[in-house]
Amino acid sequence: MSLPTNARQGWLQHLAIQLHHQHLHSASIMETALDIMNEVVSAQFAYLAVFGANNEIEDAYSLGDKYGVFTRGRWGQTLLQRLTQKIQEQYAPVVLNNLQTEPELNQLMLNVHIRQPYSALALPLMCVDVFMGAIVFIHAEPEGFDDALIAELVEAASFTSCALANAREHQRTMEIMSQQIEQERLRRDLSAMIYHDLRGPLHNIAGSLSRLDRFMQNDKSTASSLIRIAASSAQQMMRMIKSLLDIERLESSSFVDLQPVTIEQLLQEAVDMVDTLAYESEQAISLELDEQDLIIEADRDMLLRVVINL
Repeated sequence: MSLPTNARQGWLQHLAIQLHHQHLHSASIMETALDIMNEVVSAQFAYLAVFGANNEIEDAYSLGDKYGVFTRGRWGQTLLQRLTQKIQEQYAPVVLNNLQTEPELNQLMLNVHIRQPYSALALPLMCVDVFMGAIVFIHAEPEGFDDALIAELVEAASFTSCALANAREHQRTMEIMSQQIEQERLRRDLSAMIYHDLRGPLHNIAGSLSRLDRFMQNDKSTASSLIRIAASSAQQMMRMIKSLLDIERLESSSFVDLQPVTIEQLLQEAVDMVDTLAYESEQAISLELDEQDLIIEADRDMLLRVVINL
């Protein structure tokens, strides 16, 4: 069937403008393209599918299938599958002028019975030699697609393909930007957290050494304990500084260093490290556990910082 020239005049330009107005939104591009193209084709059924990784359908949009004949019926589903497979094989339009008598269709459909002399057109969605999907039109009459119409639809499919490719690239760029923004936020949060946490160990070191100066001559046991606390705080501070500088761990999603942690040892170390602060505040800290030898999987340094900051 050939449509009057005036009925098709300027529709490709209109399509290009409308695709541009969809602001790189894939679903809107698919709907707009198929709606405008089918205004020209007047097909009983129209179908647009976008393929993703491994040539699997990523998204699809259809028109004119009120009763599900093509998308849910056995022969309709088989026809769509065979036509899209054919498109993927040859990356060129597939025209079937009469589904009841088309010799090639018997091979495609595996002898599924066609009750009406539909005609079909399948177009590949190609952008710079990259296969992106397929458009299928099913016309209620035989020979529903003339050469001039097919040529225009091929050009329309090219417009649609490039619009979808731009939308896909835009989405990929936005995802990368979001990841970069999130990484930058994590860097800032990490820096703020470690700068805050560094004050505790430094205060412990200063306090322990101050007490050590007072008790060194009179109580060697207390002096030894204070030295151990100061050394432990210094080691913790070194680990914090290493974490601050270790941006590679953050970017490789390995910021959390999971390992077996004995809860009793962790809590005792936390108590020892805040003992100086408690002493200066004239307070005492004691540790009581209902269950001994409890081991969990956690980031030891991070968990220790959390407990100390309680």
